[in-house]
Amino acid sequence: MKFGISQDGSDDLLEYPINQVKSLLYREASNVRHYENLKFLMNCYKTQHEAEQVLNFYYRGKLPPLPPIHLQLGGLSMNDPYLIACGTTNFDVFSIYMMNLCSLFGIQKFLNQGNEYDDIKKRAQEVKELIYNERNEWLPKPVKLWRNKVAAHYAAADPQKNDNVLTLMDSLSAVPQYKFPRYTVASMNIVVDGKTSQLQEWSVTRVYDDLTDKLSLRPLVPLINTRLVGPNGEKDPLLTSS
Repeated sequence: MKFGISQDGSDDLLEYPINQVKSLLYREASNVRHYENLKFLMNCYKTQHEAEQVLNFYYRGKLPPLPPIHLQLGGLSMNDPYLIACGTTNFDVFSIYMMNLCSLFGIQKFLNQGNEYDDIKKRAQEVKELIYNERNEWLPKPVKLWRNKVAAHYAAADPQKNDNVLTLMDSLSAVPQYKFPRYTVASMNIVVDGKTSQLQEWSVTRVYDDLTDKLSLRPLVPLINTRLVGPNGEKDPLLTSS
């Protein structure tokens, strides 16, 4: 038996939840991108308010000429506007729904092979293998680790045998840091007894940008630095690969 919400008359009943999850991923990544562009503009203007005004012009396609850029490449600041406003929320939600999207892809493949919902329970291992394959395809390891050790539940609240003490600490204390031109998490490099946190650094917007064409995601507003042109016509003169 197959039933569910059909999108635009589609026979694929997984299309609606897949598109819903894609919209949620866009929402989280778009918010991070907003603060990445705001942070960049704060290298050009004295106040956050001035930077926000210019960012609004950018959204309307009217980015004015920028004053001299005093670029700060990044580092941890507890006064960072993104850290204050959002913490790790966007990273948490993004990692959870990236895993959910892979699950939906696996179930979609199973049902599109002519199977019914009743078959999911009867052939659970086959469904799990399809989902596992989708995770291998689309879910970067750092995102999966973040989801399992921070977003879904703190490693410190449910320590596994191979979790070292820095992983437990990081699961409770990791915060986003600005590393021009993006925000990242899990960048702690503390070493204790030759070991570091098992969490791996990643960026919501880089993951999203990398998957945009592959998964037909809604494109993000570009990083402002990629719109700059150098004196000799070079694109993105502040960073050739962002």
